[in-house]
Amino acid sequence: MPSQYFKTLLAPEMAEVDRVLRASLDSDVALIRQVADYIIGGGGKRLRPALVLLSARACGYEGPHRYTLAAGEVTQEDGVLTDARPAGVLHSATG
Repeated sequence: MPSQYFKTLLAPEMAEVDRVLRASLDSDVALIRQVADYIIGGGGKRLRPALVLLSARACGYEGPHRYTLAAGEVTQEDGVLTDARPAGVLHSATG
């Protein structure tokens, strides 16, 4: 199946993953917010979150934690905001 099929199939769920990402990367520092928006808006790093969402579907799980788990795949953290996250976001944007 073409990748566009999966993008369409998962679009509402991926939008929720983006919302969770934006909330977890929120910062009082304008530059951090700009970098986070740039990374999230770029749409990259979406294969693993999509696999998490598809796995949740396959297992019949429809709870809200699937979005947090999928967002954690993008940040490679547990979806919990830590002091190191802003540095990781800057590293991702410049690397």
